[in-house]
Amino acid sequence: MANPKSRYGYITSTYRAAKNIVWRDPNMLKAYLPAELVKKYNDTELFVEFKNGSILSLHGSDDPDSLRGVDFSGVVVDEWPLVKKEVWEEIIRPIIAQDIKRWAIFIFTPRGKNHAYHYWLKAKESGEWKTYILKSSESGILPSEELRKMRTEVPERVFLQEMECEFNDDASSVFRGVSNCISGSFEAPQRGSSYILGVDLARTEDYTVLCTMCRETKHVVDFQRFNMIDWPLQKEKIIATALKYNSQVCIDASGVGDPIVQDLKQAGVCIPESGIIKFTHETKKQLIDRLIVAIEQRLITFPKIDFLLDELSAFGYEITQAGNVRYTAPEGYHDDCVIALSLAVHGVRNFLYSTSRPSQRPRQSLVTGGVY
Repeated sequence: MANPKSRYGYITSTYRAAKNIVWRDPNMLKAYLPAELVKKYNDTELFVEFKNGSILSLHGSDDPDSLRGVDFSGVVVDEWPLVKKEVWEEIIRPIIAQDIKRWAIFIFTPRGKNHAYHYWLKAKESGEWKTYILKSSESGILPSEELRKMRTEVPERVFLQEMECEFNDDASSVFRGVSNCISGSFEAPQRGSSYILGVDLARTEDYTVLCTMCRETKHVVDFQRFNMIDWPLQKEKIIATALKYNSQVCIDASGVGDPIVQDLKQAGVCIPESGIIKFTHETKKQLIDRLIVAIEQRLITFPKIDFLLDELSAFGYEITQAGNVRYTAPEGYHDDCVIALSLAVHGVRNFLYSTSRPSQRPRQSLVTGGVY
């Protein structure tokens, strides 16, 4: 309001996220902007025009070209770790550089030691920037009793990151130690071995993923990912893989999965009741929690599967208003490979800490690091 006919921007990870955070109910802008200063709200293009001719507009970094040529006098970059740093370095920074009175504010919760962390360090050492940190234990915003309960209910590193603003190594991902689990290659069925097939079925634009794991070695021996295939052919692929490894199946039976489970059973595929998973917030959390432990303790191994590694690296979480952890892939990412792997681990859960191995060629031990 102090600068007539000026342009300001709110930028976050995606255009959809900007709309959800600021524009939708409860409408943060309408709650905080005095009505007498506003000329109009544009619900289609997500901007506010003030009576003095200034404009505040919302943007996502998923479409960097939409930011080019916009003459911002100031910007707020929210969820900075999720915003592509190139948006700031290549687009916004040169705009801000036009006038010393122009400004930028970065708001974020730490997500590991990524570009946001490095900019934070630079800002602390610079005389041109100011830095602020607001820990939940000091702000008084959340009741102390709720903080105490949350600390007992979520992983310690999650609590320290989300509530105490700590930059933890590898904290941007749910899974730590993924690289330590990369080992070996795919394998044909071995005599004396038993197998579990984890199946995550496609929904809309997602992928169907088949992950076969040996129960004795806890090694992923087969991995398939496909989409845009009719259900009859998908079922044939599942049946062929299950019969090839004579495997039991753990499958996501939510939604379209329920009738497919019945079809697979009728085709002779072994699907025990414990392997039929109906996804809820709690069942998904249990599956992911078990997978977190399996990876951190290197109880499982898998070949270098790029799709899987990308999903494991990107997979994250959010803290709900109730203070619960909700595991999820970032907007625009898939989690089908993660879910299929978690289903396979669910199938071998009673074998995870077993050191018994079939009599085969020597293999690197997953527990002691020796050879058996």
